[in-house]
Amino acid sequence: MITVEVDPSTNVAILKPQGMLNESDFETIKGIVDPFIDEKGRLDGVILQARRFPGWESFQRLSDHLRFSQDQQEKVTRVAVVSDSALPRVKQVLGEHFTHAEVETFAFQDYEKARRWVSEPSRH
Repeated sequence: MITVEVDPSTNVAILKPQGMLNESDFETIKGIVDPFIDEKGRLDGVILQARRFPGWESFQRLSDHLRFSQDQQEKVTRVAVVSDSALPRVKQVLGEHFTHAEVETFAFQDYEKARRWVSEPSRH
């Protein structure tokens, strides 16, 4: 399961996975994020917040995630990963798929710092 919130005042989506990501999680994300991007034309930031990154239910779910990322990558400015998991690897994987976005990692307790960072003007 995943919770998805979009803050229209900052154009930031907050994704909070609560278990291994599966097909319905990606449908949830797309159902909330895609209409927002269609209306606003972009998403300034995405915050992926999970104390421990839960991973994917299967290789197919990983593939779905990467496809979702490719579909939206040019419309996302920044991605902040807020987790105590293996952050360098998560950053590398996301950076490879959100090639137009800046990707940064933050410790789980630094959520507010991550929120400020995704809301700052991009350096690109």
